[in-house]
Amino acid sequence: MRFNFNFLIAVATILTIILPSTAKKQQSTSNRQLSDYLMLEATTRISIDSIAQPSLMIMRQAYLADTTNTAAAFNYGVSLLNNKNNIVIGNETDRILHLLEGYVNEHPDKYFENLLYAEVCSNCNNIDKSLETLNRLKAIYPDKSELRSAKATILFNNSDYTHAIEILDSIEAISGLSEQDNSLKMKCYLNICQDFFEAKDTLAFYNTLNSVIKKNPSNKENYYMAGVICNFVAQNDSALAYFDRALALDSLNATSLILKAQIMNEMGNEEEYEDIWKKLILNRDVSIEDKETYLRYYLNSYVESKDSAGYGEKMLEAVVKQHPYEAGFRKLYSDYLDYFKYDTRNAIEQLQYAIDIEPNDQDSWLKLIRLQSTIQPEEALQTAKRAESIITDSTRLNYAKALVYYSMEDYQQCIDYYLKVLDNNNMDDNANALMYSTVANCYGIIGDTIECLKYYKWSVDMAPDNAMCLNNYAYYLCINFPDRLDEAEKLSEKAITISPDNYSYLDTYAWIMFLRHNYDKALIYIEDAYQQSIDNEALLTYELYEHYGDILFMLQRPKEALDMWKKAYKINPDSALLKKKIENETYFYE
Repeated sequence: MRFNFNFLIAVATILTIILPSTAKKQQSTSNRQLSDYLMLEATTRISIDSIAQPSLMIMRQAYLADTTNTAAAFNYGVSLLNNKNNIVIGNETDRILHLLEGYVNEHPDKYFENLLYAEVCSNCNNIDKSLETLNRLKAIYPDKSELRSAKATILFNNSDYTHAIEILDSIEAISGLSEQDNSLKMKCYLNICQDFFEAKDTLAFYNTLNSVIKKNPSNKENYYMAGVICNFVAQNDSALAYFDRALALDSLNATSLILKAQIMNEMGNEEEYEDIWKKLILNRDVSIEDKETYLRYYLNSYVESKDSAGYGEKMLEAVVKQHPYEAGFRKLYSDYLDYFKYDTRNAIEQLQYAIDIEPNDQDSWLKLIRLQSTIQPEEALQTAKRAESIITDSTRLNYAKALVYYSMEDYQQCIDYYLKVLDNNNMDDNANALMYSTVANCYGIIGDTIECLKYYKWSVDMAPDNAMCLNNYAYYLCINFPDRLDEAEKLSEKAITISPDNYSYLDTYAWIMFLRHNYDKALIYIEDAYQQSIDNEALLTYELYEHYGDILFMLQRPKEALDMWKKAYKINPDSALLKKKIENETYFYE
């Protein structure tokens, strides 16, 4: 069994060492002095050096030097908790409780130590001891409201939802509920109502919800909570009714509006869904910060569909019109155009507006360079030069310049800038391996086979589970080294095992199968690659179409092959080989 300790154990870790005035069995003075010295040494290491493992060993020595030293025993127990990253496994919990209890029994007034002990007891299912400890603390510290919250949490963990609610109600009546306590109260009612719902006791279900509301009919949070519970058990009509009652008390209650919108979306009511979001996002009484949060949340709902209906774009246009000088909305619009619509040109325009508003935003400058490098590499290079006085991180700027030079097909300059980045960066192995792979690709393009193979090998050695590095190396080998097809196949097979839905990796494997004359298997993988990219025109490259056509031709399907070659030629009209295939309606080796 594993227990997760949520209490802030670190508070109890660095204890002020209070030696007991008496001991049931006093050992020699020298043993106690040694125990105290070792305990002080261990706590010093924890507080200054954060050396956990050596501190645990020293704390253990402190305890063993004098097992009657309850302060040492307590600290050793806490060290064991910390050593497990707040997780204790199996029977070790009993041992830790034994180490802790001597000190709390001798010092029942020590607040944090007793609170920690109660938490540990609760997590070890010793509920009676946990509650006893909390009640003792409450008698000593009657004004500590967190003791009541802790008790409610323990009761909740013991499935005693009714008594937990009683405590939370008493807290609410005195000082109101914290966000954490309010969440706990909702969980209590959710568990009670879910039991009624599963037992098909509808009357008890709704009586429970209405009892919550009757306690304070003017509290919007109670209506919201009832709506959440109904939504959780798929009682959407009731959920909507409760949310509407919450909104009658506060028309801009964001949580109620958002959940109501989600229900409308689930019911297929697009018009109502959009109206709710407009009411929230376009309301001038909503702060800029909150509005941006809601807008991001709203746009995320269209990630899967890529906003095919264009609702997100209309909303962004309205927000930008309402707040033309808020850089955050301009950047969000740019992100939307780039990610959802692949509209790089207009994404650049929105980002340039954002930079005009916030000219010292380094991230925006770097993103602008990246976007421009795809369609305006010369302008991207000029932007990079203008940004040199703004971007203080030379590594990020050099990386951006490398992308620009790659787009400009100046591969030697690209290599030079990537090597500058690799010489001075704190990136992880995956990021560095991808740069090695790109450097290898550049060397391959300029015809330096030795350097190309060297960097490809380094890339897969550095990140052996990086699918992109594996695929790039595999494709280079299969295209340029027919005698290394076995190696290419192993690399490619590993890439598609790691990332089975990537069209490019599937295309590589299909082409390796083609070169091995296994045309049936090649067809399976090229068809899969095509299906993975069919919804995104940008992914349908001329290589994919050409490979598809070549495979179809070898399977005696020349008409279909010709169609694919024509699609490839439309994308790459400079290919003499494709033109030859189309004119002669047959396959030619390069």
